[in-house]
Amino acid sequence: MDLRIPCVCGNGIQCDRLDLIVALPCPVCGREIDVEYLDTERKRRRLTLTVVEGPQMSGQRFVVPIGEDLLIGSTGQRWLRLVDGAVDGVHCRLHATAQGVMLLEDLKSSTGSWIGAARIVTGEIAPGQQLRIGQYSLRLDREEVERPRIANQLRAHRIQDEQEEQAPRLSRVAAPGFSRWIISQRFNLARGLTSTFGWLAAWLHFRISSPHWGLDPAYSASICIAGGVALTWIAGRMSMVRQGWNLAGAIVPGFLAIIDTALLLLAPTLAGGAVCWFNAVMCGRHPPSAGQAVAAFCVNILTLIGLLLAAMLQSGG
Repeated sequence: MDLRIPCVCGNGIQCDRLDLIVALPCPVCGREIDVEYLDTERKRRRLTLTVVEGPQMSGQRFVVPIGEDLLIGSTGQRWLRLVDGAVDGVHCRLHATAQGVMLLEDLKSSTGSWIGAARIVTGEIAPGQQLRIGQYSLRLDREEVERPRIANQLRAHRIQDEQEEQAPRLSRVAAPGFSRWIISQRFNLARGLTSTFGWLAAWLHFRISSPHWGLDPAYSASICIAGGVALTWIAGRMSMVRQGWNLAGAIVPGFLAIIDTALLLLAPTLAGGAVCWFNAVMCGRHPPSAGQAVAAFCVNILTLIGLLLAAMLQSGG
């Protein structure tokens, strides 16, 4: 069956290895989505909704985010959009608690939200029960999550606490204060720093290319804008579940830094190298250490400030 992870904003999230994921960020709204919970037996479980019957999407399964208000309706950016004349624009709301309890609230819909023969205003859906909305029937399932084994050598390097799970933890990072914020927002920061570097480098190269290299201003502007757009496009696709784009986000700034080194341009060389380092360290499947996170972030901020000042001075000159 097709398994999907819709975000609260309505965006469908791609994920290659769901068995490794505890939480993942939405590339559109940036929200971090918890897809598992810990039950009373200390087992990892996941809630899914399966379309058992309906005019569309029959057989599709949807992972239910934990701790979020999930709107179901027929219009707009709903968590689950069910196209049916009997489904209101905003029909009902679901909420899965941290204990794995699925709560249902009907939002004064015209045809109602049903569990079996009972029309529900507010209530709880038990695993195995079917929620009927218009012509759709959705079955709630509770699944135990099985983790793949991690090699002993990897575990020795990655896991210091004997009670940690034998799998990459992607949802929470035990780091204090500022470093914890950097680690939790590392993909948003990587996207922002990469885009900022792209446009600042494009501005500086445009200011240098015409007077010093004799290039036509229109041609130079088109090349620089294309470079800024390309880096922004790459940055927008970087996320925890798209390691190929994360690799591109590290390689491209590094390659540009090599070119700027040959051109004897210090500021973009340092900034490109710093962005390459940040994306390589921060955008892997495993979170970095607190020290690495703070160092990479501070170096990037300083080098981007230097790149900005270089571009402003070049403009003034």
